[in-house]
Amino acid sequence: MSSRRPKNRRPQQRRSPRPPSPAGASFGLGRPPEPLEPPEPAADTGMLVLETEVAKTLASPHPVDLLIYASTLLAGIPSADEPSPFEKRPDDDVDLPSVDELIVMFREAARMPTDALLLVLTRLAGDEVRQRRVDREVAARRHPFPSWLTRLDEIRPVRAVQMGHVLGDGENVALGVHLPAGDMTVLVYVDHNMGTVVKDAFVIDAPIAEVVARLDSLLGAESPGETFTREITLADARAKIDDAVRFGRITYPPFETETWPAVRPLVEWMLRLLPAGGSGYATEEIESDQIEALAERIMASPHGRGLRRRKGSDDADIVETLLWLGAQQLGGDPLRWSPVTVEIALLDLVPRKIVADAAYLRRVPEVMRHVVTFAHAERSIPEHLTTATIAAVDEFEPQYLDAISSPRRQGPEALLEQMGMLPPLDGAADDDAEFPSFDDADVSFFIELVESAVGGPEAMEALDDTPLPDEPLDLTGTADDVGERVRGVGALADDAVANLFADDARRTELRTAARRILARIAAADPAIFRRRSSDAAAAAAVLWIAGSVNDAFRASRGGVTVSAMMSAFGLKGSPSQRAQPMLRALGVPVPEDWSRSLGDPLLLVSGRRRTLRERWESLQAMR
Repeated sequence: MSSRRPKNRRPQQRRSPRPPSPAGASFGLGRPPEPLEPPEPAADTGMLVLETEVAKTLASPHPVDLLIYASTLLAGIPSADEPSPFEKRPDDDVDLPSVDELIVMFREAARMPTDALLLVLTRLAGDEVRQRRVDREVAARRHPFPSWLTRLDEIRPVRAVQMGHVLGDGENVALGVHLPAGDMTVLVYVDHNMGTVVKDAFVIDAPIAEVVARLDSLLGAESPGETFTREITLADARAKIDDAVRFGRITYPPFETETWPAVRPLVEWMLRLLPAGGSGYATEEIESDQIEALAERIMASPHGRGLRRRKGSDDADIVETLLWLGAQQLGGDPLRWSPVTVEIALLDLVPRKIVADAAYLRRVPEVMRHVVTFAHAERSIPEHLTTATIAAVDEFEPQYLDAISSPRRQGPEALLEQMGMLPPLDGAADDDAEFPSFDDADVSFFIELVESAVGGPEAMEALDDTPLPDEPLDLTGTADDVGERVRGVGALADDAVANLFADDARRTELRTAARRILARIAAADPAIFRRRSSDAAAAAAVLWIAGSVNDAFRASRGGVTVSAMMSAFGLKGSPSQRAQPMLRALGVPVPEDWSRSLGDPLLLVSGRRRTLRERWESLQAMR
């Protein structure tokens, strides 16, 4: 590894787990915008180039060229409210104008090309008061504009079409837009595997009927009988695209292509012209009971033959784990499996998120084959697509087995490695590879991350390292009908702490932390302890939560492993699924993305609080 100081460069997206868009996502239609840099206020040569380029778009008979140009210009101006925590803010290096400053600069120029841009930019920016003011100013200057440029308010979307594939990896939403001179189609590709986000978009200077017919022909030839095309209301189109744009804004690293996010301002303008009140992408939360019932159906079905069907077996737990991944990480549907979702699960999600012993992890591909065949039978997926999905399991299984057999990061550290912020543990990086350091990154982001572990900046300021007392399980506020069972679960957890951490100075504090966590869970959601389930599994989940927030487990020899903890309860597999409803009761909104933090110092042993305080002080010194 080079000893040179790391450069502050943008982390690169890996090929996996973000595969290329499925067939049909990109169609070679429309005109990709040329890369643009926002003009600097003092750059006269830059303004001259801009005016020349705008003049060319005005000479075009179709409005699309100017609309795309203006959208690309606006998209290139960084937004102050959307900086990435892993990149330096734009104004750290270059004094780029804001949108407001750019519009002021163009208004002061008062030239035909800049006025043409103003008419479009003010509409893209969405400030109606400023738009009307600019319209009056520009009209008073009486430029010889093309007639369509003075009739921009006639632009309106008139039709929406949804096109997709039965496997549901993604879909196209097409908007037909009437222009003062002709028509255009805005085509947005939404990827469901990475969180229902816009992965690409195109603006095409052709009517929607022509575009849809061409796509139907193209997709029909590539995937006969596997695709669908249906009309949707304009309100539904707005809701769906808006959902995907919004989710995309909080995705990091963001998806970037030749045309996205260059045309995002134009897409958002079209959305504002659509009626509200439509149905977006369903985000209904799936409950644990639903997943458990579905897993039982799979195990009892003909597709479950060959699995170890005993309740509590590794195979039964793996089935539930895969269903949870589908429901919470792969688009919201536990039964939607495709070659792409198989790749994402095997090469990213399972190695990164699932903490379990080697024997458990080695069973995942085989169990996945059974889940896929059941899911496709339930959804009446054509047999050849099931064959292709099973073939994907076969294809990626060797890489998966290599991944789980190699040193690897998990949880938040794995995410940072994916982003290029940390080197791989297996030493696979090139000798001259360089990784951004905390010194290069936005330190404030990491300060906030550490502060969140104890409840915020005020809690961090007041943090001490006084040991947690040896206190009994306090069930004040817990429903009477679950008290006896909760005490039994607590006793099992106490015994496990005594056995696993017998020589650990943290033993008493860990027991207190586990008791406090158990009491909070029971008070917040007593239904967890009314369900028919194993007390040992519940105790293991409680201790896993307590140990995780206190960094008490180790991934290998030299400390207590999660596998050893499970063995202490006579269990195998991972406690994470059993812990999900408990984490919800503790206020964790998305348990599958839990960052091993509960934001409360009362649940942290003294050593953990001391470590967090020292880390916080070190980060503060970097400011």
